[in-house]
Amino acid sequence: MLRALLCGFVGLALVVGTALAEDKKADTKDNKGAQSTFVSWKDGTLTVKHEGKNQELKIPENVKVYNYVGDDRKEVALKDAFRDVKADTPVLIQRDGDKITAVIIGTPKKATKDK
Repeated sequence: MLRALLCGFVGLALVVGTALAEDKKADTKDNKGAQSTFVSWKDGTLTVKHEGKNQELKIPENVKVYNYVGDDRKEVALKDAFRDVKADTPVLIQRDGDKITAVIIGTPKKATKDK
Protein backbone atom coordinates (compact mmCIF):
# COMPACT_ATOMS: atom_id res chain seq x y z
CA MET A 1 0.00 0.00 0.00
CA LEU A 2 2.79 2.41 0.91
CA ARG A 3 4.62 1.52 -2.29
CA ALA A 4 1.55 2.28 -4.43
CA LEU A 5 1.06 5.62 -2.68
CA LEU A 6 4.73 6.53 -3.14
CA CYS A 7 4.61 5.58 -6.85
CA GLY A 8 1.49 7.72 -7.25
CA PHE A 9 3.24 10.76 -5.76
CA VAL A 10 6.30 10.25 -7.96
CA GLY A 11 4.09 9.99 -11.05
CA LEU A 12 2.17 13.11 -10.06
CA ALA A 13 5.42 15.02 -9.53
CA LEU A 14 6.64 14.04 -13.01
CA VAL A 15 3.39 15.13 -14.68
CA VAL A 16 3.25 18.46 -12.82
CA GLY A 17 6.95 19.15 -13.44
CA THR A 18 6.58 18.50 -17.16
CA ALA A 19 3.49 20.72 -17.38
CA LEU A 20 5.27 23.59 -15.60
CA ALA A 21 8.31 23.22 -17.86
CA GLU A 22 6.09 23.43 -20.95
CA ASP A 23 4.43 26.61 -19.61
CA LYS A 24 7.82 28.22 -19.00
CA LYS A 25 9.01 27.18 -22.45
CA ALA A 26 5.93 28.77 -24.05
CA ASP A 27 6.50 32.03 -22.14
CA THR A 28 10.10 32.39 -23.28
CA LYS A 29 9.77 31.62 -26.98
CA ASP A 30 11.46 34.87 -27.89
CA ASN A 31 13.50 33.40 -30.73
CA LYS A 32 10.53 33.05 -33.09
CA GLY A 33 9.47 36.03 -35.13
CA ALA A 34 10.65 38.57 -37.66
CA GLN A 35 14.10 39.87 -36.69
CA SER A 36 14.45 43.52 -37.69
CA THR A 37 16.36 46.61 -36.63
CA PHE A 38 14.89 49.75 -35.08
CA VAL A 39 14.56 52.86 -37.26
CA SER A 40 12.02 55.10 -35.49
CA TRP A 41 8.92 55.33 -33.29
CA LYS A 42 6.23 57.98 -33.62
CA ASP A 43 2.56 58.13 -32.62
CA GLY A 44 2.10 54.37 -32.20
CA THR A 45 3.89 53.49 -35.43
CA LEU A 46 7.11 51.51 -35.27
CA THR A 47 9.42 51.75 -38.26
CA VAL A 48 11.87 48.86 -38.61
CA LYS A 49 14.28 47.71 -41.27
CA HIS A 50 13.56 44.13 -42.31
CA GLU A 51 15.46 42.43 -45.12
CA GLY A 52 16.85 45.77 -46.29
CA LYS A 53 13.49 47.56 -46.52
CA ASN A 54 11.81 49.94 -44.07
CA GLN A 55 8.45 48.74 -42.77
CA GLU A 56 5.95 50.73 -40.75
CA LEU A 57 3.95 48.74 -38.21
CA LYS A 58 1.02 50.09 -36.21
CA ILE A 59 1.53 48.66 -32.71
CA PRO A 60 -1.72 48.05 -30.77
CA GLU A 61 -1.96 49.44 -27.22
CA ASN A 62 -2.44 45.98 -25.69
CA VAL A 63 0.71 44.42 -27.18
CA LYS A 64 3.36 43.20 -24.74
CA VAL A 65 6.72 44.93 -25.16
CA TYR A 66 9.90 43.52 -23.63
CA ASN A 67 13.31 45.13 -23.35
CA TYR A 68 16.54 43.31 -22.56
CA VAL A 69 18.56 44.83 -19.75
CA GLY A 70 21.76 42.80 -19.69
CA ASP A 71 20.54 39.20 -19.73
CA ASP A 72 17.18 39.98 -18.13
CA ARG A 73 14.06 40.53 -20.19
CA LYS A 74 11.76 43.14 -18.63
CA GLU A 75 8.21 43.99 -19.68
CA VAL A 76 7.86 47.71 -20.34
CA ALA A 77 4.91 49.99 -21.08
CA LEU A 78 4.37 50.68 -24.78
CA LYS A 79 4.46 54.46 -24.29
CA ASP A 80 7.95 54.24 -22.73
CA ALA A 81 9.35 51.29 -24.66
CA PHE A 82 11.05 53.09 -27.53
CA ARG A 83 12.05 56.29 -25.75
CA ASP A 84 15.79 55.51 -25.49
CA VAL A 85 16.20 52.94 -28.27
CA LYS A 86 19.01 53.73 -30.67
CA ALA A 87 18.93 53.17 -34.43
CA ASP A 88 19.92 49.67 -35.58
CA THR A 89 18.98 48.06 -32.24
CA PRO A 90 17.65 44.54 -32.88
CA VAL A 91 13.85 44.30 -32.64
CA LEU A 92 11.93 41.04 -32.78
CA ILE A 93 8.28 41.23 -33.87
CA GLN A 94 6.16 38.25 -32.83
CA ARG A 95 2.91 37.61 -34.67
CA ASP A 96 -0.05 35.31 -34.63
CA GLY A 97 -1.18 35.48 -38.24
CA ASP A 98 -1.45 39.19 -39.06
CA LYS A 99 -1.81 40.22 -35.41
CA ILE A 100 1.28 41.52 -33.59
CA THR A 101 1.46 39.75 -30.23
CA ALA A 102 4.78 40.97 -28.80
CA VAL A 103 7.75 43.19 -29.51
CA ILE A 104 11.15 42.36 -28.04
CA ILE A 105 13.79 45.09 -28.04
CA GLY A 106 17.48 44.13 -27.97
CA THR A 107 19.12 40.79 -27.32
CA PRO A 108 20.55 39.18 -24.21
CA LYS A 109 24.24 40.00 -23.61
CA LYS A 110 25.13 36.28 -23.70
CA ALA A 111 23.75 35.93 -27.23
CA THR A 112 25.73 38.91 -28.52
CA LYS A 113 29.01 37.63 -26.99
CA ASP A 114 28.64 34.26 -28.74
CA LYS A 115 28.43 35.81 -32.20
